[in-house]
Amino acid sequence: MNIYGSSTELKQAAEGGDVQAQLELGNAYRSGKSVEPSDELAFKWFKAAADGGNEKAYVEVALCYMYGKGTQQDSDSAMKYFLTAADGGDERAQIYVGINYADGKGVERNLDKAKEYLEKAAKSGDAFALKLIEEINKTV
Repeated sequence: MNIYGSSTELKQAAEGGDVQAQLELGNAYRSGKSVEPSDELAFKWFKAAADGGNEKAYVEVALCYMYGKGTQQDSDSAMKYFLTAADGGDERAQIYVGINYADGKGVERNLDKAKEYLEKAAKSGDAFALKLIEEINKTV
C-alpha cells in the first residue's frame, strides 16, 4: 500500500516531482499493480526518481539498462547506475558491481575491484557475496 492512496494521487505526486512517488509509480508499472503494466513507463519513472536523487531508484534504472526493460540494453549505463548505488551503500548494487567487474560487463574485467565490492556486501553477512568471493579466490 502506498502513502498516496489512489493511483491517480500517486501519478499526480510523481508528475509533481515527488521522487518517492516516482519510484513507487515505476514499481506499479513494472508489476502492473493498479495500472496497466509497461516496461517503458516503469523505466521513465525509475529514471525520473534516480535523476531526482532517489538512491533506491538507481538500482532499478541499472536493472532496466542491464536487461533492456523499457529501454535499450546498455551495460555501460547499467554499470554507471550500479556504481552510484553501490558507492552509496546499497548491498544489492555492490553485488551487481562485483559480478560485473568479475565478468567485465560495462567495465574492464578487474577481479580486485570485484572482490572489493563483494566484500562490502559481505560485511552485512550476505551469503551470496561470500560465495562469489570464494569463487573469485579459486580463479586467482
